[in-house]
Amino acid sequence: MVQTLEQTNKMLLSKERQPGKKPQSSPLTLVLVALLIVLAGATVFKAMTPKPVVQTMNVVGAGQDILPGTRISYSNLHYVAVPATFEQEGLFAKNNMVVGRIARTFISKGEPLHETSLLKEGQTLSQQLETHERAISLKLDDEALVDHGIAGGDKVDVIFTATKEGKKYTKTICQNLPVIFSLPKEAVKSKSLQGHDASRITLAVTPEQAEILSQAEETGRIRLVLRNRLSTVEPKSYGIAEDDLLPAKAQTPAQPSLPAALPAVSPFNNNLPQAAMPTLALPTPPPPPLFDLNEVKSMPEVKKAADWVVEVFTGNRRETHEFPRAQ
Repeated sequence: MVQTLEQTNKMLLSKERQPGKKPQSSPLTLVLVALLIVLAGATVFKAMTPKPVVQTMNVVGAGQDILPGTRISYSNLHYVAVPATFEQEGLFAKNNMVVGRIARTFISKGEPLHETSLLKEGQTLSQQLETHERAISLKLDDEALVDHGIAGGDKVDVIFTATKEGKKYTKTICQNLPVIFSLPKEAVKSKSLQGHDASRITLAVTPEQAEILSQAEETGRIRLVLRNRLSTVEPKSYGIAEDDLLPAKAQTPAQPSLPAALPAVSPFNNNLPQAAMPTLALPTPPPPPLFDLNEVKSMPEVKKAADWVVEVFTGNRRETHEFPRAQ
């Protein structure tokens, strides 16, 4: 019995000393572990890499949307950070350099102010005009403003359309007009911009052109045509009407069609419908005269009456005697 217990203990001890079988790893597990190691390495490398330092500078910018013709005040401005490598020529470093100046173009909120977007220091709108020019503002719709594609400094022609006696006529009334103030398309979407302000444009004109544009705005429709800034040619304009747009055959009056001839029927046939009754024929023209006009012209002239007439009475009898005057 004792021997049996010793043998059993030896067998158990021998089994404990034998190495056990290790579990097998799947390929997917190995791939995931490799990915985790790569990601961890990339994160550590990025954290250890020094970040490049971007040098910035503060310049004067628009604290709100600024419309053309607005005099700049401190409430319109704030500083904007721009990269130091940004083109600095024309920018402003201090607010007092732009306060009091007038905006030439639309400046959106957050945009840096530039020298080209402002009038010169101390100048007003009247100083931007030539001695023979006047400034006039027109209120037009989006189509007439070339979809708000006109900017200050551009040049435009003005086309006028009016209606007279039911027909429309169009003519170019002004050419090569300089634009002083105008709103671009991005300004129309501005929340601070009132709707009626978006349809205005200011032009430099002569006194005669100012009268023409004022009358045209009241009596018809005005449309602007954008032209190249370097263009100076002003071709002669003769105007155009509705008939000028149609082909020649459209202007030829249509000939009235004659009714179809009805069949010859007797007017005494009462069995025919009223529509089948023939219309009354026109009377035949009168016959030609029985004498020839040429013969009438060739007839001899009527003899002239005698110059002397003598009446002789014998009782109740009267006799008349004619005597020619002696030559």
